[in-house]
Amino acid sequence: DCTYFYYRNGFVECSKEGYKLRPYSDMRGGVWSDMVIDRDFESIDITELGDIGTPDRNAGITADFFFKLANQDPDRFYSLCSIIGYSLHDYYETDLKAILFTDSSLGGHDDGRSGKTLLFKLLQYVRKVVDINGKNFKHDDKSRYSQVELTTQIVALNDINNKGKDRFDFELMYNDITEGPMVKRMYEDPFRKFFKLWILTYKTLAIHGDSLKDRVVEFEVSNYFKPSHRPADEYKMWMGRDYDQKQWQLHDNLMCYCAYVFHEQGIIQPNTINLEARKLKQEVIVEMLEFLGDIQLTLQEHSLPWAEYVTPGNWPKEQPSLLNIPIDVKAWYHKFKDLNKDPDGKDQLPWLKQNKFTSYLKLYAEYELKITNVVSKRSNNVTWLYFMEGGES
Repeated sequence: DCTYFYYRNGFVECSKEGYKLRPYSDMRGGVWSDMVIDRDFESIDITELGDIGTPDRNAGITADFFFKLANQDPDRFYSLCSIIGYSLHDYYETDLKAILFTDSSLGGHDDGRSGKTLLFKLLQYVRKVVDINGKNFKHDDKSRYSQVELTTQIVALNDINNKGKDRFDFELMYNDITEGPMVKRMYEDPFRKFFKLWILTYKTLAIHGDSLKDRVVEFEVSNYFKPSHRPADEYKMWMGRDYDQKQWQLHDNLMCYCAYVFHEQGIIQPNTINLEARKLKQEVIVEMLEFLGDIQLTLQEHSLPWAEYVTPGNWPKEQPSLLNIPIDVKAWYHKFKDLNKDPDGKDQLPWLKQNKFTSYLKLYAEYELKITNVVSKRSNNVTWLYFMEGGES
C-alpha cells in the first residue's frame, strides 16, 4: 500500500492519500545504509506550481523532461508518472510487469539520444539501479545478471540486440519477470532476486498472446530529443549531476508524486503515438501491406477484393470491408503469390507459406484495424477468416 524513500532527515511514506516525511523513530525495522539518499527531503506541493498535467520549468527540470518524453500530452504524462511510480515501488508480491521503452519515430533507424537511457538514470538518485548492456545479454547465460546486488531494485536491459541468433526474445523473459531470476556473481553463492525490469530499445518487440501482453507495458518516447538537440542543450546543464538544491527538491517531490499516482490509479496504460504503425512495419513484409491496402481500396470501389473473386453466400450486401467479409485464406494466399512473381513467372517469395500468410493477416487486423478477435472457421474444405468488431463471435 505504500512506497518509501529514505533520506538523511527521515523517510517519506507515499500512498494513495499522498506523501509525507516521517521521523526514523516511526519506522519499524531497518534499512540498508546504502539505500539512504544523501539529501534532506523538504515536502512541497508540486501541483501548486501549475497544472501538473502540463508542467513547465516551475515544476522542475525533471518534470519538464518527463512531459517532453510524453509527447507533451497530459494523459501520456500521467501514464509515465504511474509507470515511474510502479518502478519505484519496492514490492514484488504482485502482478509484475516489464516496462518497455521504445522510440516513436517511424524512420526505423537507431538515431539514439531520445532520452530513454537518461530517464532510467534519473531513477538512480532515489533507487539502487543496474544498467545492463543489452547487446551482450544472452538468455541462456547464467551470469547475465552478475551486476545485480542484494539491494538492487530496478534493472534496465539497455539497447537490446535485435539481430542474429542472439536476438532478444521477450517470451524467454517471462520467468525472469514473474519469478525473479537466479543471480550468479563471481565467488558468491547464487541467490534469487526480484526487481522491476526495464527494456530499452529503439525498435518494437513482437509480443503476442494474452499471457505475454499482460507482462509488459509499452511506452513510446517522443522524438523531441535527438542527437542534434540533447537534454543538455535544452536545459543548459547535465541532468541530475548539475542540479542545485532547488532542483533536487523538485525532483524528489516528483518521484513521490509518481508513487502517489501509481498507488491511486495503478499503471495507466499510455495512449500510443506510432506504436501500431511501427509494429506493422517491422513484423509484416511491405508486399503484404501493399496487397491489403489495395484490397481495401478495391472493396470500397467495386465491393470485391479483386475482379474475378468468387463471393460466398454470406457475402455482405452492404458496402463490404475487411471488417465484415469472410476471407478465403487459400484464395487470398494464391492471389498474393501470383502478384509477386517476376516477369518470367518465378515466385519472388518462395519462403512464404500459407500459415505465415495467415499470421500476417492477423497482425494486420491487430495493428491496422485494431481488431484482436480473429475467428477462423472451416466449411466445405475451405478455411475462412473473420475480423470481428466489438468482441462478436
